[in-house]
Amino acid sequence: GINAEYGDCKNAAPLPCVPLLSTPSKKQDGSLASFVPKNPPHIPSLLLRCVQEIEARGLTDVGLYRLSGTNKQIKELKERMLRPRCQVNLRKIDDINVLTGVIKSFLTNLADPLLTSLLSEDFKDAAEKSSLNHVYDCVARLPHENRHTLAFLIIHLQKVSDSEHCKMPRSNLARVISPTLVSAVPMTDMETAVKDSKRCTKVIETLLSLPPSYWSNIMSPSDECSTGYSAE
Repeated sequence: GINAEYGDCKNAAPLPCVPLLSTPSKKQDGSLASFVPKNPPHIPSLLLRCVQEIEARGLTDVGLYRLSGTNKQIKELKERMLRPRCQVNLRKIDDINVLTGVIKSFLTNLADPLLTSLLSEDFKDAAEKSSLNHVYDCVARLPHENRHTLAFLIIHLQKVSDSEHCKMPRSNLARVISPTLVSAVPMTDMETAVKDSKRCTKVIETLLSLPPSYWSNIMSPSDECSTGYSAE
């Protein structure tokens, strides 16, 4: 049988079956691990709830993730959602861009970027060389919570880019999202910063181009580490 925490979400494709619990009450030190449930898939409740609401009513909005809600609304909603055991009715948030803003703010303010400082340069090198097997290897080397959260986000962003209403092709979406996911090199001069920004964007474009089935397998409870996936 299905655990009561999960309700009927198993039948609500295509989102993964993750318990709709409030943010964990354990100490939130800014690390992704402090925001995820103990059992896989390890995806923060804040991201899960925002994505569900966005996909329920936002995939017809032009400029999704490019446009932003007000900073005040984003800050207040994020703080409420991160309070232990605090339930927030996201259907009452009229501006869908506030929800995308909460997602971007949450990811930007993690102690370490989702692709991690350790692996960001490896991701950039792999994307620059169009080496998919190297990309798969980088994903497999991410911590469990990073890998699961990345898979969940990429599947969501693929839906956004595939929506003719949003008018956010992968190139545009990657440009908007990459600063929140990939660690940038320290800015020494404008030329270096621009070059690195393009490399970061290329990473997200590459991840968005990978098949949804690959990302879905990562979130499967039976899949501990997707090291066996090959581009061949």
